[in-house]
Amino acid sequence: MINTNPNPNNIPHALTPPPISPPVFIGRDEELENLYQRLFHTQGDQFLLMVNGQGGMGKTSLASRYYHQHQQEYQHVAWVLSNKNIRSALLQLAPGLGLDFAGSQLPPQEQLKVLMQHLTCLPSPSLLVIDNANEVDDLRDHFLVLQRCSNLHLILTSRITSFPGANFFPVQGLGQQVAQALFKRHYPAHHPEEDALLQEMIQAVGHNTLVIELLAKNLHQINRFAEQYTLRNLLDDLQDNILLLSESQQVSTGYQAHGAGLRHQTPERIVLAMYDLRELDEIQQQMMGIFALLPNEEILYSDLQLILPDLAFQTALEYLTDHGWVDYDQEERSFKVNQVVQDVVRTQRTQLLRQDAELLINSLEGILSKDEALSLQYVATARRLLRFAESCLRNISYWDLELLKLSWSTGDFHDKIGNLYAALDQYHLMSKMAYKLLCSDPKNVTLKYNQAVSYEKLGSTHLGLGNLLEALEYFEKSSRLSEELHHAYTGDLSFKSS
Repeated sequence: MINTNPNPNNIPHALTPPPISPPVFIGRDEELENLYQRLFHTQGDQFLLMVNGQGGMGKTSLASRYYHQHQQEYQHVAWVLSNKNIRSALLQLAPGLGLDFAGSQLPPQEQLKVLMQHLTCLPSPSLLVIDNANEVDDLRDHFLVLQRCSNLHLILTSRITSFPGANFFPVQGLGQQVAQALFKRHYPAHHPEEDALLQEMIQAVGHNTLVIELLAKNLHQINRFAEQYTLRNLLDDLQDNILLLSESQQVSTGYQAHGAGLRHQTPERIVLAMYDLRELDEIQQQMMGIFALLPNEEILYSDLQLILPDLAFQTALEYLTDHGWVDYDQEERSFKVNQVVQDVVRTQRTQLLRQDAELLINSLEGILSKDEALSLQYVATARRLLRFAESCLRNISYWDLELLKLSWSTGDFHDKIGNLYAALDQYHLMSKMAYKLLCSDPKNVTLKYNQAVSYEKLGSTHLGLGNLLEALEYFEKSSRLSEELHHAYTGDLSFKSS
């Protein structure tokens, strides 16, 4: 038995509680007007719009502002949270529609059919916003159901970037001037002479609206009585990892605050909540681990094919781009991951990054050590892969012989193309790796050989730079260690790593 409201006049204007109205709304007025025009004045099937973009870019704030600004132009309004299940979200409308399934034996799918009969009978136009509709499979299961609601203006906020038949309304990061205005709104003590630093900070977080807000509020909290944590301090922290701030306090935000109150947590906790790797399967997580190790730049698909020949990653790439973890540029055939997402992944997979990088390390070392990498045909590609190797070496803290060999090959490539200072950095890293590994395994002949080679490489590079004293010092170190190896292992070359 289903209890129903026999009088449609008793259906309230708002079928659900309203969303939190964003207290600060800057730089989105044009988008707000465009959203209104798309829904009210575009002919055809534009009544269902996917307001999509990366986490923290302002999708929910835009939809909420639209709801509050235009709710009186609709016969009825409703706001529901998907939470990975559109059916459950739609069933939240039952009380407002006068339906009571409490004593019913109907399964949820049948309950949905009954609810849709009532929902499609609401006077037009009515507004329904489904927030956080991020699952492609879930959307696929309910897309036709939603399309039957031509009496509604349907807004789905989502990270989904591609779906057959869907109309998208992309939300991008704020422009530089607007982003600066947002920051100053939350941190009024900002010094105008630090605008250049502020610009760097905004670029470092990929113009992410939520992150800019959180960092500004964090500075405001810490520096209420005296400036203890400067913008320069903050920028230095961001260059390491947004989740490793040296100073942070709890701040309030409406992001994912689905109850009556605001969320009150540290910026790091809120940023971590934006991207939860547990939503991904193991191969997808491994792919994100690889992206977290690569430089924060456009990564060509052709380069990925070189370093990740395993076709198992193809499906993972499709999923990650469709669900907004990775941006894909169709024209350039390239991928890019936001710096904030990279920091989140590096933090959540700290213990697994070396495992994620196994294929990546082997591929890069093999390519950079080949002579043909310097040919005119491959040199441009090899230079890009060189940046991949440097980023990988920079972001993996667990050292082993394979990483040492990658540092060796990276240094040699820099040396061959005349980048002596960059080569010097890599040979220093190689030497540091060998020394640290030898401390834990002092009888390892291969490591001793690599230590000797690193000294020889440092000596040769310093000689090329004209640093004669430094060159002599490293040549002497290499000579002493080589003599030790020669006397201990006369005639045995098996300790060589290549």
